[in-house]
Amino acid sequence: MKVKKRINLKMIGHISKTFNLLWKAAPGYFFICVLLNIAIGVFSPLSSLIWKNILDSLTNILAKKITIDIFIFWMSIYFCIQFFQQIFTLILDYYQVIFSEYVDIYIKKNILSQVAKFELAK
Repeated sequence: MKVKKRINLKMIGHISKTFNLLWKAAPGYFFICVLLNIAIGVFSPLSSLIWKNILDSLTNILAKKITIDIFIFWMSIYFCIQFFQQIFTLILDYYQVIFSEYVDIYIKKNILSQVAKFELAK
């Protein structure tokens, strides 16, 4: 049990250092990427819920309980959500490329500043 706790604490330490590095590299891009990831994550359960309504309306149409209008409504909502999910995914890809460049530059600057502190042969 102690080994598991040590591993978990060690992992938490690495994760917090990673988040700290990413935040220091480019806080604005980090924040945008987190928000877009959360928004994209919300689309999946929302799509499942809408599919449930699409299937329910389809069975009600076949049972002649409702007209096709409700089915068309749910299908249009589904297509709109899929459209926005694709847009958000493309925007996220764009920001991730820029963000990775900022992180790369930040890491290079840190490495070069640490190397510059070493005294080489006299």
